[in-house]
Amino acid sequence: MLQLAIAGTAVLVTLLLLVPWVSGLDRAICVEEDYATGQCVAGLREQALFGSAIFAWLVGAGLAFVIRKGVIDYPLVEFDEDEEDPPVSVEPEPAEPEPAEPEPAKPEPEPTPPEPAKPEPAPAEAEAAPEPRPREPSGVAPWRKLSGPAFEAFVDDRPATIDHAIATAAKRLRSDRVAAVFSRGASREANLALLELAEALNAYRYVLEGTAAATEGVPVADKPDPHEADQIAGPNARHAGELALDLAGSLIETVVLIDTRVAFPEFVLGKLTELQSVCVAHAHDAVSGACQVLLPGTNPGEREGELETDEGQANNRRPRAWLIRQIVRTLRELETLRDEPEPKAEPESP
Repeated sequence: MLQLAIAGTAVLVTLLLLVPWVSGLDRAICVEEDYATGQCVAGLREQALFGSAIFAWLVGAGLAFVIRKGVIDYPLVEFDEDEEDPPVSVEPEPAEPEPAEPEPAKPEPEPTPPEPAKPEPAPAEAEAAPEPRPREPSGVAPWRKLSGPAFEAFVDDRPATIDHAIATAAKRLRSDRVAAVFSRGASREANLALLELAEALNAYRYVLEGTAAATEGVPVADKPDPHEADQIAGPNARHAGELALDLAGSLIETVVLIDTRVAFPEFVLGKLTELQSVCVAHAHDAVSGACQVLLPGTNPGEREGELETDEGQANNRRPRAWLIRQIVRTLRELETLRDEPEPKAEPESP
């Protein structure tokens, strides 16, 4: 019945669509002016003939589609009236067991005196684990609410000299799980310097997209190639989503960023205040405000000391590559001091 209803509805709709076509046939008949202009085909106007033919073809195609899908290909469910439901087997309920006669109570054994406790053997000394790098304690979570260009260094929530900030950064980067964050908006020299630091620390490598502010005001000739950061970081470098997961999962202990004008995952931005974090920044923003150690770095093409502060004083910005290489040099000095044996005390003379 449903197939017949679909077919009847399709035929009815087709007839209704053909009503205006049939009623307009008299307007398609050619007159003398049409014969003179040569616009008649078989006594009908050429335009009306082709238009009505296309319309009739579309209506017929629609009808065929509805008939095919709604009638011919309509799924049928066959029911076997003679088929009976299989008999349901009813398992007999198990008979309740008869209560057993109570056994006579056995005499309780006399309690035996407890044995003296044996001394436990001393545990074997654990194998000596590899000595981890000594970590510098984190400072106060800064969340510096500053704006404008970054002209001076910061350690936690206080301004600092460049030398003091570099020394503090080197101490806080001495960790076993460091994330080195490359930037597609930083220069090739800066990313190469970060690669040297990442190799010295055996750090995880991440590449982030630079924001529009990263190249704002940079001459066209000095704008960095965004693909160079991926080539320098290597094929195993991770990206923003993996950095967010590693920070949220506490895989990372320390973060170093070559530039703060990157697409840093916002929902883990607070991790920079909890972990050891070192950033090279050209201007104050949300990322630089969360970093514990802030080093002011120049833009590509900017000369050292070229810009001035609002007070007219020369700024303390340094090239990013120079700042990172100074951290590497300080790290090597710290490792050298660590590996040197302590001088033995000379015995006092009688």
